[in-house]
Amino acid sequence: MHDSNAPLEPSRRLNAASFRTRWMSNSAVWLFCLGLTLAAASGFAQSTENGAQSTNSADRRKVVQAQVMKERTNSHAVAASAATNAAALHSAAATATDPEEQKVLASRAKKADQEAADAAAKAGATQESGRFKVFMSTGAKLENPYTIQPDGSVKAGNSTTDGTIDINLNARYIFAMGPLEDLLLFANAVPTNTANGLFSPLTYFPDLDLHFGFTFGGQSTPSNVVGSTIPGGADLYSDNAIGLPFYRFKGEDFKLQSTIELAGGFVTDKKFISLHPNAFVGLGLQLQSGSFYWSSRLGIGMVEEPKFDSSNPSLVARDSLQNPEFKSAFAVAWGNALSYKISDKVYAQVAANVYFTQLPTWNITVGLTLDPGKILGKLNQ
Repeated sequence: MHDSNAPLEPSRRLNAASFRTRWMSNSAVWLFCLGLTLAAASGFAQSTENGAQSTNSADRRKVVQAQVMKERTNSHAVAASAATNAAALHSAAATATDPEEQKVLASRAKKADQEAADAAAKAGATQESGRFKVFMSTGAKLENPYTIQPDGSVKAGNSTTDGTIDINLNARYIFAMGPLEDLLLFANAVPTNTANGLFSPLTYFPDLDLHFGFTFGGQSTPSNVVGSTIPGGADLYSDNAIGLPFYRFKGEDFKLQSTIELAGGFVTDKKFISLHPNAFVGLGLQLQSGSFYWSSRLGIGMVEEPKFDSSNPSLVARDSLQNPEFKSAFAVAWGNALSYKISDKVYAQVAANVYFTQLPTWNITVGLTLDPGKILGKLNQ
């Protein structure tokens, strides 16, 4: 029977690990080359059509700008009319002498108040001048860091639950509202008529998803080194992603988008002062339906993992200061984040990351996400 607490024996997996590393490296190269080819092809096609489409693009930009101004003007006019109607009904209810009539007018006034609030919210959305949102999350993080023991052996499956705090600068399409929802990347980019379907990754402004956070370390034996080098793990971390959209579908209170995802960042080990870089390239999918927001990405990631001693493959190599040494490794990576909008200011969120490295590592976060811009009324532009 296999003992889950026994030290890992990497020597028995050298051939498989070597094959997997070569396969993942080749996959990453092919995926990167495919992304460059798509970008170059779309750029070439756009440059060859600039002369013929410059007038058409300018005309379309004018149409879009006119639609934005019309939408903004109409929404504010509707909001003002709804507010006036609600005020008139409240006044009529206050001066009515018949109790039944007063009851009916009060009910209509209450309904008019809700309509006025909805109209004001829509007018506020069309008035937004920035696409960035700042979110602040806090909650509990469940993860399975590995442990490098004093003798140099490695123990996996050491699950822990710690508190975490995260600051997110977000410019995802699914969270955008108002006229900047379909912001063009270049002045001469030609948008689709309905914003539905496939298009060049260089048409619309890319999604940005920047995270900076801290996971409060749990208790461990002082002589052990507990590490988790994947995005969102360990102590201090930063995970920054850019998504180039190439497909969108928009319906009534529904958005779907596919992106080419490029990401990078760093993490620090628990109880150990060291920075570990990471990178990611792959495909992303984002969905908004009602009050639900879901983001997912799948691709090839580069993270660091312990480097085993060549003379004794069952032990981790040490540097001149007797600290563990690490090496870069490629692995299939998968991440998900699901949020539920409780109110305009508060979201409930569940997120997860997993990297299928030689020491498979994952983390799951459950918590609440706040929108400080809505709470303080001044952080969002």
